[in-house]
Amino acid sequence: MGAHFKIQQTLDVIAQFNRDGSIIPMKIRLYDEDGELQSYKVKSVRQRYVSSTKAPSDYHIIIFDCKINAFGHDKIVSISYSYADRLWKLLDEPLE
Repeated sequence: MGAHFKIQQTLDVIAQFNRDGSIIPMKIRLYDEDGELQSYKVKSVRQRYVSSTKAPSDYHIIIFDCKINAFGHDKIVSISYSYADRLWKLLDEPLE
């Protein structure tokens, strides 16, 4: 019996980086079940921070719950941005 894990899919994100250090995802591109690259406009976003300290300057990963419209249906996808490796990743499921 081995360890079970999912590799998180990296994705392309167009985001607004504000002078106060905040980030707003505006558009995401990811592969669908058929392996085709799809582009989605972010309709709304809820931002979460993950860090070992409470100072905003020490945040290493930011997690966003983004509402997108996929094939006529609104869907919530969770994505993360890592300051360390500068990568956007799709999380397995939205955090509650």
